[in-house]
Amino acid sequence: MIWQLVRNIIPYFAFSFSLILMLVRPAECKEIDYGLYIKSYPEIDSKKTSLVLNANDPISLGRELRLSFDMFVRKDNAFGVVFRLITDNDDHIDLLFTAGQNNERYPILVVNEEVHPVSREIAFGKWINVSVGLSKTGNQVSLVFDGKELSVPFGLAKASSARIAFGRCPFESFEMADIASVNIRDVKLFRNQALAYYWKLKEHNGDRALDSLNHAEAVATNPVWMLDMYATWEKVYSKKVQNNSLFAFNGSDKFYIVQPDTNKILVFDPARHAEHELAVLHGCMASNAPNQIYYDALTDELITYNIDENRYSTFSFHTRSWSSDQKGTKDPGYLNNSSVFSARDSAVFSFGGYGYYSYNNDLIRMSPHGNGFETITLSSIPPRYFSATAMMGNSLYIFAGRGNPSGRQELSPRNYYDLYSVTIPGYKVTKLWEETSVPSDFLPGENMIVDTENRAFYVLTTQVSGGRLIRITPDKQGFDTVSFPIEEDLEGLYLYTNLYYSSSQSALYALICKKKSQTETEVSIYSMNFPPISLSSIHQTVRNGQQRKFSLSHYLMLAAAVCGVSLLVWRYRRRRTHKPHDLRSSPHPAINTLQQPEPLEIGLADTHHEFSKSAICFLGGFAVIDREGNDISGQFTPTLKYLLILLILHSRKDIKGLAGRKMINFLWPDKSEESAKNNRNVYLSKLRAIADQLGQFEVQSTNETWSIKLNDVRCDYTEILDLFDRLKSGNPSDKTAIYRLLALLQRGELLPAVETDWIDPFKSEFSSTTVELLTKLLHSSPYVDNDDIRLAIADILFIHDPVNEEALHLKCSILFNSGRKGIAKHVYDNFCRDYQQLLGIAFSHSLTDIVD
Repeated sequence: MIWQLVRNIIPYFAFSFSLILMLVRPAECKEIDYGLYIKSYPEIDSKKTSLVLNANDPISLGRELRLSFDMFVRKDNAFGVVFRLITDNDDHIDLLFTAGQNNERYPILVVNEEVHPVSREIAFGKWINVSVGLSKTGNQVSLVFDGKELSVPFGLAKASSARIAFGRCPFESFEMADIASVNIRDVKLFRNQALAYYWKLKEHNGDRALDSLNHAEAVATNPVWMLDMYATWEKVYSKKVQNNSLFAFNGSDKFYIVQPDTNKILVFDPARHAEHELAVLHGCMASNAPNQIYYDALTDELITYNIDENRYSTFSFHTRSWSSDQKGTKDPGYLNNSSVFSARDSAVFSFGGYGYYSYNNDLIRMSPHGNGFETITLSSIPPRYFSATAMMGNSLYIFAGRGNPSGRQELSPRNYYDLYSVTIPGYKVTKLWEETSVPSDFLPGENMIVDTENRAFYVLTTQVSGGRLIRITPDKQGFDTVSFPIEEDLEGLYLYTNLYYSSSQSALYALICKKKSQTETEVSIYSMNFPPISLSSIHQTVRNGQQRKFSLSHYLMLAAAVCGVSLLVWRYRRRRTHKPHDLRSSPHPAINTLQQPEPLEIGLADTHHEFSKSAICFLGGFAVIDREGNDISGQFTPTLKYLLILLILHSRKDIKGLAGRKMINFLWPDKSEESAKNNRNVYLSKLRAIADQLGQFEVQSTNETWSIKLNDVRCDYTEILDLFDRLKSGNPSDKTAIYRLLALLQRGELLPAVETDWIDPFKSEFSSTTVELLTKLLHSSPYVDNDDIRLAIADILFIHDPVNEEALHLKCSILFNSGRKGIAKHVYDNFCRDYQQLLGIAFSHSLTDIVD
């Protein structure tokens, strides 16, 4: 009798232990790793990583300079340079890795051409400290590598500063492309034994990281910031599967895909990226709906359940058989239910679901090794399906879903964004909060991952561009976004999503299964480092009271600049008796090498083209200003900048936007399709993250086509195109529109520093439209005698056509006849010089011909 009791109790413990492993993460978790992952071989040279300290500005040596950093050596290519230091005397000091006779790897210190080996083999897979000291008073260079010290004599008396680069060295005449596969962080510079710079390399702004003392920039090329790995999803698996497949995870390293009408189970190992099949020798599963399955870790079994028929079927990996021969016969009444395990009750609780054109609010207690099925209706929660559930303590938490109070599908179902707790046992329901306003609708995955330490839940959602991870808490209403978008296409006839945690891999896994058609279903699995972090914590900001410190030389330069500007202003006021209104408010004013336009003198206040906040500027140079008025252009890497430009240009040209295939051809033509799509998804995620700083700025995607909706963000380029359309279709003499247009065009050329094949047609069309419209305007009767307007038009014509003879005639005539003959001669001489350089022939008309 005692033995029978033990036999009955053991399965309860097995069941409890396995479900705890899968659905609740331990309170203790792996510390978040950070630093810069330096890409080396097998990447091509142009894709390798470099990091230049202090934005390539010289760093003063003082009497003694010491560079200290932490380094993690990877095995993929432990050969080549770690960092290179170049003094203003053109001496170079390098730390490199070299190979021994038996292919073991050793560090070497290289001072100019002298090699100094370090008698310590490199340790892989752990963080070590490295420091290099330059002493001018001691005339020596010293190295401490993982506790091993080395000093070599070297005269530094003539050197006063240095430049430092990690990874690929970009310094002219000192380039190095053989670089070691390392991660670096906590880079510190001590001058005269005092800490002068500290780049933690944790938070960052695009390709730049700021030091915590002076906010000096460390500029990276092709960076991989390790912190981003805790917010970026990576696809690890994708496969076409049978309709109505079921998915289970063992809480560690295996996904099981059970295909109901086959005699096989697919097994995928995400850690090794390996897949194999298991033959099913006997029996069948009990489920009559997708996802009604879980894995029992202690007994190493898969258990399927059928709520409609109150039964189970267990798959044994030992016998490779199901315990039941009976297939489900009833139509499913609990599609997209959410089930979770209660350790206290040794039972699985299922909530909600859909069937027979109805949603339900049933809470079903299931005990596979005990009392079968028990149903409790939670009447205070509106019927729904697609909810997410989790157990924490003695409470079941239910988040979100789709349904309505009546439960009837035909009566306007809607999405819910609320959180409930249900005590187990007792079934007391408490509504904790409800979010009534969300930027875009979403549905959660089946299970939430519990953070017991912080009393929080991680939820996979269909929010924004293929899914994002959010964090919610019982005590505070709202969501915190903790991942970049997955960028998975979620459109289909049926969708199932779930979130899993692997303690052995310290990773989260997102599973997405979608039925694309009646004959095609696909499952994808993505992974992300654990624990995830809020996107807001990645961005590095300057705190109040921590503005950059200035040295004496900075103050002297500033004083000299102020004096120079004051002198120019004094001379300017002596020449002119009044000051015109300056309509150019851009932080990047237009500069034309031939003629720089003077501000247009008009009587209107400049209220239409103020670009000091929430603005994207293309005229005169690329600039992005956030909603607080900060210039955040530096956060845009070249690729990210090109992506933004492409989307704005194509969204204005075609309301549908830019096709995904064209985007790849423009930006990643040399990559494979999969690699290009991954790059596209990453950069779109980065763009969306930066967009939050701008205003109500949206990156939208529909059917593999991307577009931008600027909303309250202003763009000088789109405003000019609107004015073009207004003047062409409406009154060509609209004075207000013309003044606005001229003031905007005076800002300069369209994206002068961007030179790619795909932008040439846009520049050409923009310049042609500008020249055509302004030339017509010159001969319009209201402006024939308005010299201010005509001079402004001449200057703008020169921006788009530096050898425009009509602009030359116009400007020189006005200047000459108004008594400014010297300025007219200067304009003429510059034109003749540029005419000769561009066309290869001399300009045939004299200044007299022009002004007559």
